[in-house]
Amino acid sequence: MESEHDLIALEKRILKSICAGLAKENAAELAIHGATVPGPEQIDAIPTVTYDEAKEIASTRGKSKVYEINPEAERLVCDWAMETHGVEGAFVSAFPRKHRPFYAYPDGDNKTRSFDFLFRGLELTTGGKRINEYPMLLESIKRFGLTPEGLADYIQIFKYGCPPHGGFAIGLERITQKILGLSNVKEASLFPRDRKRVRP
Repeated sequence: MESEHDLIALEKRILKSICAGLAKENAAELAIHGATVPGPEQIDAIPTVTYDEAKEIASTRGKSKVYEINPEAERLVCDWAMETHGVEGAFVSAFPRKHRPFYAYPDGDNKTRSFDFLFRGLELTTGGKRINEYPMLLESIKRFGLTPEGLADYIQIFKYGCPPHGGFAIGLERITQKILGLSNVKEASLFPRDRKRVRP
């Protein structure tokens, strides 16, 4: 992979498969909830904006200037995407390094080759390209106030060479919540837990 955009393209293919499968195999369950899934054309139309562009969109649409992408900004960006692209989602790329872990691949001094996927007002995915070069990884570890000794097990493989790589994780409970229009993510979890309940 070369950049986060390779991962965004992969996630779009995965989303198409998920949504097509739900539409075909679970039409009855979707109907019970009055739920819809985006079609392949809508998924293709999901825009990608930079972190700074997302802040500007949210600032323009909201009541005040947005300095960081927060839950309200996520909702505003999704509203914008629906109005301008016909889909309730957006990829936000080029996150600042301070908002990403030490292993996020830097793009310049202050940005990263990482992204979030926002859908119906909620972040469903965080992903991006990861640092694969040992000297760069050591520099990043120190920049974040960590030590190579504290991460010895993690970094040892990078000494011997590691190909360019990255990834993302889709929150299955979150995507279920947003597709079905549930009021809380706990309603989409088989065994929900929180600070007051740790057993099923």
